Amino acid sequence: MSDNLDFWISVEKTDPKYTKKVNSSGRSLTAINAQQQIKNATEKWGMYGKTWGLKDVKLDYIDNLCNNQVLAVAQAIFYYPDGCFDIGSSIFVQSWIVSKSYNKVDDDFLKKL
Repeated sequence: MSDNLDFWISVEKTDPKYTKKVNSSGRSLTAINAQQQIKNATEKWGMYGKTWGLKDVKLDYIDNLCNNQVLAVAQAIFYYPDGCFDIGSSIFVQSWIVSKSYNKVDDDFLKKL
């Protein structure tokens, strides 16, 4: 059983110097530096795009939502040396802020997606 967890154990802890505290919608969270995560994966699997990464990426927008909100939806296949699996995510590009009655555009939506 421990052989099955070797990879997990080798990557489960994040060096705190690559994290930062963030406040999102009143919640206190810890964000991990994305470049450090890519570096760690490269160390384990090799060069991004060659032995691991995303393929068949599809990005769609849904823009006929209430209050002129716009949703970005991404789908892709994550591949790595031992296999692959489908992933997906969505985020509002433009979202309605009820308390201020206006649409807010998220300039960083692609990075977050």
